[in-house]
Amino acid sequence: MSNPPGCVFCGAPATFRPRTSDELTYTCGRCGNYSITGTAESLLRDGRIENPGAVSGWVRRQNAMGDTPRIGGHDVDRLRLLTKPPFRERTEQYLIAAAKRAPRLDQRFNPGDPELIGASYSDDIKELVVILDYLRQEGLMTAENVASQERLTPKGYISADELCARRAASKQAFVAMWFNDATQDAWANGLQKGIASAGYEPLRIDAKQHVNKICDEIIAEIRRSRFVVADYTGHRSGVYYEAGFASGLGLTVIPTCRKDEINQLHFDVRQYNCIDWETPAELASRLQARIEAIKGDGPRKPA
Repeated sequence: MSNPPGCVFCGAPATFRPRTSDELTYTCGRCGNYSITGTAESLLRDGRIENPGAVSGWVRRQNAMGDTPRIGGHDVDRLRLLTKPPFRERTEQYLIAAAKRAPRLDQRFNPGDPELIGASYSDDIKELVVILDYLRQEGLMTAENVASQERLTPKGYISADELCARRAASKQAFVAMWFNDATQDAWANGLQKGIASAGYEPLRIDAKQHVNKICDEIIAEIRRSRFVVADYTGHRSGVYYEAGFASGLGLTVIPTCRKDEINQLHFDVRQYNCIDWETPAELASRLQARIEAIKGDGPRKPA
């Protein structure tokens, strides 16, 4: 592979090193760390990402959870479709990253640092300015600007601590699947067992007691989850929607499907590494292994 001209996603200066004969691992000040194959790089160099902030934020989010995403040719279309999260979530991501950047309470930092641009899903410094204005208005960041250096306020540090505690405590894995007697065994002895054995808490929305609209509860619980498992058996439209929504938030989505239905997967899902299972026991075993490989042992992993 020839020497690449900067980050594949944002074009900023980046360092790289070979991972395999046809794959490089990049370190970009804005986007963070990721690996990419030659095929994927060629596709992205030929047609730049139109929404680079969405990709930068997604990579940074994966890095924050201990993952270095690997981008193959089949991932390119999905990256082009990534969207930015709501404004509030973007400000929260910035605040968490800024607090890590300035661990001392009196420490100043550059509010336009490339890492903070990426963490906030911003395309550039001009877009980031709107987030900075909001943080200042809310009293989370100082309004003064000393030589392009600012500080978080005590209120800002408290908010960042609360956000970190809330997200670190997420043990939940959201399960999107067909709610039917035909899939009950796959849930009880496959999906539920595999997730629990990896140390996480599986949630199926029909098992939650609530009085809100079901679609609102689904979106809220996906946002609270560490990752999503989508079982496409039965090919319900809701499963495709929930998996797509989770991907747009930058959450890891682990696809599964009963083997006799794997050829019925929609085209945009068929290209991913789907766990094609035949028995619930096989599903539990392979799902546990996949979760542990991607996310590591969960906080409830049996001793």
